[in-house]
Amino acid sequence: GLLAMNGGETLITRSAPSLTEVAPLGVHKGGHFQVYAPNQNENVYTNRWTGPFYGYRRAIETFELTDSPYRLKPINIYFHTFAATKTASLDALDRVYRWALAQETAPVFPSEYIRKVHDFNRLVVARTPDGWLVRGAENLRELRAPVALGQPDVISSTHLAGFVRRNEDTYLHLAGSEAELRFGGAPANAPYLISANARVERASRHSGGELRLTLRGHVPLEFALANAAGCSVQADGKMLKPPATRGTSTHFSLASHALEDIRIRCAQ
Repeated sequence: GLLAMNGGETLITRSAPSLTEVAPLGVHKGGHFQVYAPNQNENVYTNRWTGPFYGYRRAIETFELTDSPYRLKPINIYFHTFAATKTASLDALDRVYRWALAQETAPVFPSEYIRKVHDFNRLVVARTPDGWLVRGAENLRELRAPVALGQPDVISSTHLAGFVRRNEDTYLHLAGSEAELRFGGAPANAPYLISANARVERASRHSGGELRLTLRGHVPLEFALANAAGCSVQADGKMLKPPATRGTSTHFSLASHALEDIRIRCAQ
């Protein structure tokens, strides 16, 4: 019953750009599942600390190649304290951190990642007469669907906060452990969540097309909404003003790490 993570050998780089260099989420051992660390530490990139001591900078290649064209792994910076004993290795670690901090991320604790992996092994997806039924998404709230399925129907789906398209996939933002998903039809004019650097705890639609969200994260919140231009956005009783509108998306940045009650109201 303890949460644990380690092992695995994900070492894909531009000089070895093969999926065979990407480890799975983990391995079954008896009646248990060992969750692998998403990415490896500087000891591996430096040939067991024999050099080159700047080798860990190549972890950036690993992060990039496991993000595109398919997102296979999260960013996981994993190092020993002896990485600070040499100028080259310390510089490599500094480069990795600066690269990671420049990315759009949703930080999670290792314990949260482990629970998501276990959900991946247990989560159920079933066909329904007009869509898909998802059960067991208690911790794993992000699903990937092929673009060929069509536009996600944010109105007729349940517990779907929104979605974003990336490469040939649609990433679905679930807001509950169980969801009914429907695709197809014309793009909805209703507001929906494009992205957030926090977990979507709840999402619901109310009369007049109002969308309500609960977001909880570990860093100052950033989130983006579609079809929200001209809409009023209220968070925990205070009106929010978007700092930027890019195309059809409206972006928000706050100092708070969590918002219990976000309400998006749009004129009918």
